[in-house]
Amino acid sequence: MTDHTTDSELKVFQNKRIVASHSEKIKAEPKKIFPLLCPIQEYKWIDGWKCEMVYSQSGGIEKHCIFYEEKTGPILFNHEAPTYWLVSQYEPLDFRLQFIHHTVGMFVSQMDLTVEELSDGESSVNWSFTITALNEEANSLIDANTEHKAKMYLTIVGKSLKHYCETGEMLKLNKANILKWGVSARISQLLKAHFK
Repeated sequence: MTDHTTDSELKVFQNKRIVASHSEKIKAEPKKIFPLLCPIQEYKWIDGWKCEMVYSQSGGIEKHCIFYEEKTGPILFNHEAPTYWLVSQYEPLDFRLQFIHHTVGMFVSQMDLTVEELSDGESSVNWSFTITALNEEANSLIDANTEHKAKMYLTIVGKSLKHYCETGEMLKLNKANILKWGVSARISQLLKAHFK
């Protein structure tokens, strides 16, 4: 079969991609932390968290379960679209998780999480977030602040998890707490508005 496509017919499109990461030291063992990394358990420790389970045999996190939420698109891209999460890797014995996200029609992302045991009952929870635009409209929504917003998103999740593990209470996402982490007032208001 001969390919008759000419160079003039090829449309070159360069998808934008950003990567953000965050690590949080928590005074708790991995076996206490890891079960909290579940969309149902997150109601206990993420202020304003809301999601809907699409598929799970157990009713909670498991390999290939799917859920969606409507916070990620507005927070990161100022775009009102649901984000579907697929658990592509679930290794509770090794304390590893991987999610594939699809912010409908706009972005595909991969989030990798590991919980590593340190010493004296302390752990390090590590997030890596790779976000790829799917089209020109999505490319236009990725600007200089997007990587910073992704980093702050992970920071807030990390601080919330730390607070819950160490105190047993949910960390309230008020302006004072958000500003403590070095978030600008403008991004603070954006995050606060969408987490609630």
